[in-house]
Amino acid sequence: MNGVIVAEPIVIADENSNLLVVTSTGEAKVSDIIDNGGVHGAIIVGTSAVEAKVGGSVLADRKLLTIFHNGNGRLYWGYDNTITTSNGTQIFKNTMFAIPAGQNTSVWLIADSAGQDVRITEGA
Repeated sequence: MNGVIVAEPIVIADENSNLLVVTSTGEAKVSDIIDNGGVHGAIIVGTSAVEAKVGGSVLADRKLLTIFHNGNGRLYWGYDNTITTSNGTQIFKNTMFAIPAGQNTSVWLIADSAGQDVRITEGA
C-alpha cells in the first residue's frame, strides 16, 4: 500500500474553523462546534409565519438554532414561510427544540393563537 506516514497529526481547517484532524494512527476526527459565540432573545409568534432568528438577520456562520416554546398556545415549525398549523411540526409547550441549522437554512414558526412567547438562541 502506498501512502504517507506521519508522526504528527495533520490538521486541516476551513474558513469557518471547522477542523479535520488525521492522527498518526490514521484516525480521522471532525470538529464542528459552536466556538464563535451566539445570540439569544425572545420573539412573539402569532397566526402569521415568523422566521426563527434573533434580531433582523440570522447570525453569521450559525451552526445551531434552539427554540423554546414558552407560551400557552400550540406552536409549529417548518422550513419556509408557507408553514401553517396544518402542515407544520408541533413544538409542545415548555419544550426546547434544537436543530443544526446553518445561516442559509431558514426555520419558520407559526402558532394557533396570537402572542406566543418563544425564546430563540443561535450559536456560531
